[in-house]
Amino acid sequence: MTKVPVEVHLRFCGLDGRYRSMTFLGGPWEYGVGWQLPVRRLRTTADHTELLQKAVPVELGRLSPVAYDRLENEIRAGVRLDERYRLAYPSELLRLVGYNVDVVEPFLLFEPPDGPPVGEVAGTLLTEQQQAFVTNLLRGLTLLGEAGIVHGNLNPTAVRWDGRSVHLGDLTHARMLGEVRPGDGAAPWAAPERRAVDGEAAVSDDVWSAGMLIYHVITGRPVAQLTDGPNLDARGTSVRRLLDGVFAIAPQSRPSVTELLARSRGGAPAPIVEPLPDGAFTAGRAEFDKVRARKVQPAEQPVAPSKPRARRVSGRVLAIAGVVVVLAVAAATLLTQL
Repeated sequence: MTKVPVEVHLRFCGLDGRYRSMTFLGGPWEYGVGWQLPVRRLRTTADHTELLQKAVPVELGRLSPVAYDRLENEIRAGVRLDERYRLAYPSELLRLVGYNVDVVEPFLLFEPPDGPPVGEVAGTLLTEQQQAFVTNLLRGLTLLGEAGIVHGNLNPTAVRWDGRSVHLGDLTHARMLGEVRPGDGAAPWAAPERRAVDGEAAVSDDVWSAGMLIYHVITGRPVAQLTDGPNLDARGTSVRRLLDGVFAIAPQSRPSVTELLARSRGGAPAPIVEPLPDGAFTAGRAEFDKVRARKVQPAEQPVAPSKPRARRVSGRVLAIAGVVVVLAVAAATLLTQL
């Protein structure tokens, strides 16, 4: 039986730093559909725009406090991507719309992706579609790298395929390049160094995962038991040529994303990205990272199981980030007029 949409009133912070309140018609919460956190579909009552809401329900927060951290990972990565690609946002990356972490059940809003999880079509793509998948996946990783982000959770449910293009979602495990990340990856999609050992986030983490995903999508073969990489000779020379070195145990021995793009048929070039933000934005972002590093530690203290965990400290930090960027831009503008 189809559930009737319910009216939902949400107050959230947009990526311009301004809070707004909107009314939506909301569908049922969905679990286990490729997202790390529960998701439901929303439609604005004003113009029928569709969004997805991802949240940490109270009960989930009690059972798994790390869910709050994963939500904030996705928010921070989404804010960084909006800053980097504000003028021309890439279709390969899902786009954050807003968030609110100062409520009992914190949430974020993002634009819905097109197409099902790519795992649902593994082994069925025609040769041209395989090429498009490989190229788009590597373009998406290039764009993340340009923004200084390591995805950290590439797998058949986190990547969507609409028949023509890839859409990278689920940034709940994302880290900035060089940041400490937990050793919580799951074989076979996570690189060996991510499975049980804390370390620094690196693009080589994503190279392994992308290789596993490419192999699975092209061959359609199950890879659940492959902990050390697949047999690249089992599907002819083309797979070997593309993925050679990707599953090296030593991360520094793996090829770069740019090299993988060059190996793909036609030597697909790296995507053209916008120029880096000016000095004011860079300074504002650096200040935000410093403030968050200082502020987030108290919020990580153990929480009594009987109480919901509200992330008010981190919410203020995200608000501070918007203020810092605005002030920095204003200062830069004033200086140019002197």
